[in-house]
Amino acid sequence: MKKDIKLMILFLCLICLPVVNVSCKKPAKNVDEVIDYIKSIESYESNVEYTIKNNKKTQVKNYKQYFQKDQGYRLELGDKRAYIYKKDEILVQDIANNAKYSLDKDFDEVYKFTFIGEYIRQLYTNEDIKYFCKNLEGKTYMVVELVITGANYNLKTAFMYINLTTNLPEKIVIFDKGGEDRITAIYKDLKINIDLDEELFKQ
Repeated sequence: MKKDIKLMILFLCLICLPVVNVSCKKPAKNVDEVIDYIKSIESYESNVEYTIKNNKKTQVKNYKQYFQKDQGYRLELGDKRAYIYKKDEILVQDIANNAKYSLDKDFDEVYKFTFIGEYIRQLYTNEDIKYFCKNLEGKTYMVVELVITGANYNLKTAFMYINLTTNLPEKIVIFDKGGEDRITAIYKDLKINIDLDEELFKQ
């Protein structure tokens, strides 16, 4: 009888293990629910604090991001310049010099991967996307991994941290091939699914 009880307990434990691994519970919802919530983001604006590291120094910059589904991304670098990311090119507004021009879509290998829209696109198109749970400073996050393909050795993998209490992304951290963090983008005052002026995405 005791042997049967032990076997039953062991069987129940084995059943429960996969559920713990994929459900990301406490305090989060089901993983699919979190993913669906992120997919539902069709627009946002946010102040973003960038920490950029190289072998010589660390820089901290404060910029602003905009995203509109089917329109693209906009990154405002203070009052001097703005990048508008389209499917095939990057439109540049050089405010300081009163000039406008376009760049190849692959010109920027730094800021592009700090847009939440990049991860939304991956969630729709990449069935093998990886994610896991992590506890940091008393908060539980679901971390979505994005493998970066490009010529820049210092950009290999990016992780988007989603706060499982709010279901909102809080930051993106980009690592180099050696596993060192090179770029951290922290979202501040993130507002999602808001009406944005289409002129923001025009040159």
